Amino acid sequence: MNTKNKEIKEGQIWKFNNAENTFVDANVIIRKIELMIFSNHNAHVSIKNLKNDGKYLDVEHLPMNLESLINSLKSMSLMEKESINSDQSLFFKGYEYWKDANGGVWETSLKDAIIKTLNF
Repeated sequence: MNTKNKEIKEGQIWKFNNAENTFVDANVIIRKIELMIFSNHNAHVSIKNLKNDGKYLDVEHLPMNLESLINSLKSMSLMEKESINSDQSLFFKGYEYWKDANGGVWETSLKDAIIKTLNF
């Protein structure tokens, strides 16, 4: 497991690790980490300030394989409680919908998961 795993905690806000600077302004908020017994660990994140065609948008809930997520993160910028916007209600709606549907998790890079989710 990657050494960054020890640094990952709920409430952290991270920047992407992407050489192309595709999502240079975007922030990844670690909302929930699920430690699984018989499979890979999962992480549930929100993505804020995604820029596409000159417009900014947010992804409130994105389920990721924890190791794939870790490999997609560059640096932690701050803890969410230090952030101005900490409303998690839309995240929890998305998480509950995912849970009720027995949804899967993305096992690709975070960038690829976003592109496939939003059809960029």
